[in-house]
Parts: sequence; structure tokens; C-alpha cells
Amino acid sequence: MLMGYGGKLLSEGNAVEAIGAFSEAGKLSPHNLDSYLGLARAFFKSEDFAQALQTAKDAMRIDPTNRDVEFFFES
Repeated sequence: MLMGYGGKLLSEGNAVEAIGAFSEAGKLSPHNLDSYLGLARAFFKSEDFAQALQTAKDAMRIDPTNRDVEFFFES
């Protein structure tokens, strides 16, 4: 539920609130790759590039072969 809410917030341009939703989702399910990816995108949208990169690195530890994670290292 938090993932969907975070995605909705992010698509509406509300990156700051999306960060909160994705962060909470990550706390509830710390090995959920999608929560890390959503959080990284939200940080990216809020122009907190250092935090976006760190979160993407955390996601890479969960699944180093995921193509969505590679986006942050190709940009």
C-alpha cells in the first residue's frame, strides 16, 4: 500500500512526501528492492542526487543485476 501511495505521490510531483512513503515501506520490508528504487527516484526528483546514488547503491546490494538500478549509474 505504501509503495502504491509513494508512486502516486511521485507521479504527482510530490517527491518529498514520496520519500516518506518509500522510506516507511523500506522499514517495513528492508529487502524490498522496489522500495529502494522508489526512494532513489524520489530523491532524484527532489534533486538530492547524493542520497539518490546512495539509495541506488543500497538497492544494488539486494539485486546487483537489476536493470532499473543501473539507471542511476548510467546517468
